[in-house]
Amino acid sequence: MDTIEPNTLQNLVDFSKFNTRYSFLYDHFGIAFLFRVGLIIYGEFHDQVFHLNYTDVDYRVFSDAAQWVSLGSSPYHRDGYRYTPLLSYMLLPNMFLHPAFGKFLFAALDIAAAYLTFLLLQRMKTPDKDMKFSMMLALYNPVAINVSTRGNAESVMSVLCLGTLLLHTGGAFFASGLVFGLSVHFKIYPVCYALPLYFWCRGPANPANGLRRLFYPTEERIRFVAGATISFLTLTGLFYVLYGWEFLQETYFYHLTRRDTQHNFSVWFYLLRVFQGHPLEPLVNFFPFMVQSLFWLSFSTRFYRDLSFVCFLNTAVFVILNKVCTVQYFMWYLTFLPLVTPRLAIPRERMTVLGAGWIASMLFWLGFAYLLEFQQKDVVILVWVASILFMAVNLMIVFNIIAAYRGVSRSPSCPSSSSSSSSSSSSSSSSETPGKTTAAQLETHFITDKENKKHN
Repeated sequence: MDTIEPNTLQNLVDFSKFNTRYSFLYDHFGIAFLFRVGLIIYGEFHDQVFHLNYTDVDYRVFSDAAQWVSLGSSPYHRDGYRYTPLLSYMLLPNMFLHPAFGKFLFAALDIAAAYLTFLLLQRMKTPDKDMKFSMMLALYNPVAINVSTRGNAESVMSVLCLGTLLLHTGGAFFASGLVFGLSVHFKIYPVCYALPLYFWCRGPANPANGLRRLFYPTEERIRFVAGATISFLTLTGLFYVLYGWEFLQETYFYHLTRRDTQHNFSVWFYLLRVFQGHPLEPLVNFFPFMVQSLFWLSFSTRFYRDLSFVCFLNTAVFVILNKVCTVQYFMWYLTFLPLVTPRLAIPRERMTVLGAGWIASMLFWLGFAYLLEFQQKDVVILVWVASILFMAVNLMIVFNIIAAYRGVSRSPSCPSSSSSSSSSSSSSSSSETPGKTTAAQLETHFITDKENKKHN
């Protein structure tokens, strides 16, 4: 059985957390949800009046796939459905309640993700001022609001990823593995969290070297891996039995081999177009993954003590350097941003400038993309230049965040199995990073408390 922090699972539904100290959040949770509901209702009207729909085209795909399932058939009969069958099952009420049911579901999950963010921030002992800023960011993130109310399912991933962190940092390693396996089944990209989640678990008592300390299969790590393996293989095996090879091809292999030569935010789209059919095409296809992997390995070994921070970094470089990048992909790393901001020793003014730069570079790209797609102008080179600029701005923001990071220890050593070494690590981290550091000591404190209980 997992050793779970007291009331870890109960805390997921314990609204007594909203005591007088955080009573302001009652109103904001309600306002944020009602705002999303209003946009969904507006979207239904907008689609009836305007040629350019508010509803995301993917939502039509999800709904059509759900209709096939309701008829007892395969969701993959819907051309373009390249997701787990679970998503089509979730939208079955679209058939007998209302076609917009899925949008309300995704909006509700968006709010649920904000609640999980609140629980994680509380566990990190976040100061009130930082708590308020982070929660406003979680509840009123315009990208999250737009994506969920247009009918995209990224809020499902937000809940799964944040739920994994909440369970993992609470010591429920088997349970966190189950949720992590579900998230990877749902979409492949959370696999980039596997190493830091594994490293974060307690390492061996007497490691022979650094590599053994990082990879040695301790009891906690085995529980996590077992949970993830059971969850992923059970779901994947079940749907393979139901839908055969088509399920594997559309859900996984398509995304692993996908390359998009049409314009998108990715800097690689034009290179893939130029090298199409060229002997160097396989190298161009492989190069982005190689660069992503180098970043993942570096971040995972350096920052694994701070799970929310390393998940933010790994996801950000995945999205920025991926062969395909669209707006909904931004949600993958923005989910972790409210957990990261309390750890940053950076003036709000500078943070505002970086945010404005991100928005400006995105609008710059969207302007040329509009000319290319809707005005049929020959500006594909300018779209590519805008993609390069967007990538550069994003990488600059990531490196600024790393430079401003004031969280737990960056040492590439695993949490020690002795309480004394853990306490030393925590003390060292605190002495190196005064001030805001207190809000970011969750992982080190948890390790110390847990190991003290084991040794007493």
